[in-house]
Amino acid sequence: MDEDPGDAIADALDLLKQLTLVKSTPGCLSVHPLVQKAWLHPKVSSDAGRPRLELLEMDALQRLVGVVCKLLDYRFPRADVGGQSHWGKWETCARYMAHVESAKRHYEEFNKRPRPRNAAVNKIPVPPELTKLVQNSSWYQYELGDYDKCLELAHFGQKLSVEGSDEYAHFSSNAACAHFELHEVRKGQAEIDAALAIREPTLGPNDSQLANAFNNKGILLCSAGEYQRALEFHNRCFKIRRVTKDNYLGGCHFHRGIVNMLLGNLATAEKELVTCGDICRQGGRAMDFLLS
Repeated sequence: MDEDPGDAIADALDLLKQLTLVKSTPGCLSVHPLVQKAWLHPKVSSDAGRPRLELLEMDALQRLVGVVCKLLDYRFPRADVGGQSHWGKWETCARYMAHVESAKRHYEEFNKRPRPRNAAVNKIPVPPELTKLVQNSSWYQYELGDYDKCLELAHFGQKLSVEGSDEYAHFSSNAACAHFELHEVRKGQAEIDAALAIREPTLGPNDSQLANAFNNKGILLCSAGEYQRALEFHNRCFKIRRVTKDNYLGGCHFHRGIVNMLLGNLATAEKELVTCGDICRQGGRAMDFLLS
């Protein structure tokens, strides 16, 4: 007579309890990460009429990674290209951040696995949702003030991206901002120059992402004491923001005001800062992150 599956499961659980790999409490079964790893991404096949567990093949693993990234990307808040931040959505970002980290870690681990020599594919292709997810989570970490984590995700994103692509420029821009906050001005300038080298020839003259790059370049130049050059880049940013009228128009006036103050143009600086305040107050809650 065949063994009752329920008895087999009970025996397995008893053994795992003895090895302290599972812990049972009323209504809850806690499983050690080692056990979770052993059951991670299985597939069921038939061996002489009995089920057998194997690791997923590459195409199935690719589909699984894609589905996970698509679900996370759908849920994780987006920093809109028009200048919208994650302000007001930090709680939602925090709720999914651990899952983003897990997706990143597993993607890296999968690609470290040894492959058969005759394998058709030796690396899981990058799901586009993973790239977008890392972009948004990297910027969330910047807004949160965890600049080292922002850099870690930005550099991971650069590895995911094709060098010279808009995605690569986006990660370079995020990295530049983090380097600025860490007072690593030279590293920040190298990153923003890489972003500008991609964006200036490829984006339209009034593209918001180009305005972002001009703004970040101006901030880094100002930090390096090159105030006149900084003002030139902030003016280039302003010309775009004045057309697009997105949420960072007030920010343009703010940065131009700061640089003019450093240049000794106090009347101009005051005018710019007053205009910044007026624009932000008119924007309502959408401008709270700038007013703060």
